[in-house]
Amino acid sequence: MNNFKKPLLLIIGLLLLVLFVSVVYSSIFKTDAEPERIRYNDSGEVIGKAPFPPSLTQPMGTDKVGNDLAVRMIEGAKYTILFITGVSFLRILVSLIIAYFLVFPFKRISEWVETVFIPFKYIPGLILVLLLSPDLNEAIVQMGFWKIVLYQFFLFVFIGIPILSAVLTKESRNVLKNEYIEASNQLGASSWRIYTKHIIPVLKDRLIVTFLQQLSINLLLLIQLGVFQYFIGGSKPGNIAAAEEVVPKYLSESGEWAGMIGQGKDEFLTAPWTFFGPLLISVVFLILIKSLVNKVEDANRKI
Repeated sequence: MNNFKKPLLLIIGLLLLVLFVSVVYSSIFKTDAEPERIRYNDSGEVIGKAPFPPSLTQPMGTDKVGNDLAVRMIEGAKYTILFITGVSFLRILVSLIIAYFLVFPFKRISEWVETVFIPFKYIPGLILVLLLSPDLNEAIVQMGFWKIVLYQFFLFVFIGIPILSAVLTKESRNVLKNEYIEASNQLGASSWRIYTKHIIPVLKDRLIVTFLQQLSINLLLLIQLGVFQYFIGGSKPGNIAAAEEVVPKYLSESGEWAGMIGQGKDEFLTAPWTFFGPLLISVVFLILIKSLVNKVEDANRKI
């Protein structure tokens, strides 16, 4: 455990710091000032239109309507971190409860339930989310921002529960084969006590790995959905001009990182920084999580 405790605490601390900065900025420093969409020289002549490339004052450049990408990434960090962390935690919590019922009270029907879960192994989460979600452009008008976020949150939790429940049920059954479990049964321990005091502690490191993997899985799913203009909290118009002949473009309403990648794909060739900037931040996050997963797994193999 000590081999990965320090890196785990370091990453948790880093995420909390980013989350704190994001919340503080949004609560205190954010203004309603209109972003600079068109730049003029001293003579009043147009010298450029958004998106603007990276500079000393805007190190990540701007998006198609002039928003500073670095500021948008900071602002959207709270939605990204809270969303994927909350979804991952709730998936594991609900799956542990389901696994308990399938291993103990409802073990007679557990095989039937696990058969029902099998299709979720082969249906991509991308397809499930798109099929089960309303049209976000209409929903944001009817439901509002926070109702959409809550709907998306519980939808993400739901699509991951079947496969995770099946995995944790299998792991729990393997732990039940240990002799000390049989001894606990003979001493009259309840099934809930056996599960919480014997099975879950044995699965502790496995649950840590699962949680970290869920963080990566959820972020990757958000990135895939972003390519299809599916953003957490919905979208907002991203055109400089509202003329009918202009092809409609959209921005992420929340500014979450995956949505920033998705909205930047339209400018991939003309303004690559709008795509690669958010992508780089997301890739660094995924690498940190993967390196921590490797440390946990290496520590377990040495035990």
